[in-house]
Amino acid sequence: MRFFANASSLVAILCSVISLVGCGGGIDVFDDAGGAGAGGSTDAGGGSDEGGAPTTDDGGADNGGSQAGGAAGGDGGAGGDEGDGGAAPVAFPDLVIDFANVTIFDDAANTLICLNRNPEGDEVDLGDMLVVLNSGDVETGPYHVALSLYSAAMDTEYSCPSDLDNDDGTPAEDADYWDGPWCCDLGVIPEGDYYLVAEVDPYGAVAEDDETNNVWQSDEVNVD
Repeated sequence: MRFFANASSLVAILCSVISLVGCGGGIDVFDDAGGAGAGGSTDAGGGSDEGGAPTTDDGGADNGGSQAGGAAGGDGGAGGDEGDGGAAPVAFPDLVIDFANVTIFDDAANTLICLNRNPEGDEVDLGDMLVVLNSGDVETGPYHVALSLYSAAMDTEYSCPSDLDNDDGTPAEDADYWDGPWCCDLGVIPEGDYYLVAEVDPYGAVAEDDETNNVWQSDEVNVD
């Protein structure tokens, strides 16, 4: 049995960046007889990190009629240009999982998460792709994308032993993608319902404008 997990957020931005055709969401479950059932996708489930880094706007404290930072001076003091007070806001990148089309194989001895590769190790065109968008104002440094299956019933997560790596970073308002061929072997996992989870920058290597939008999860899929 193969599961196709699809997700889409900020699709209009993504399509204009990398010219994807037919960007869409949902989960299609294909059995061996070719039957299919479709479901909707769920955008980011929310990361565990704290919120975005605050910017500084320090207009300076009053002290005897004068102000630091170039704001208008107090009584008897000459001030700087009006509106020129405080430090300029610091710009950050912002990474999000923008599109995920990943194949889960559970008909072998082990469960595998794959991008355009089958359990035998052959490259196959399954239409798989995972896209990360940097919607921030500056380029990122290197980062990773981690994939896993999470069982809410067991409160257990089965993580891929290897990540998808980006050694060069992603420019501002641009996207990078992975399309394999690639697989990770989760080993033998219990039968049940799982969420496919993708997390960009799981180790916090990139300081971002918003650290709460790094995690995406699919609708629930059954692994047997």
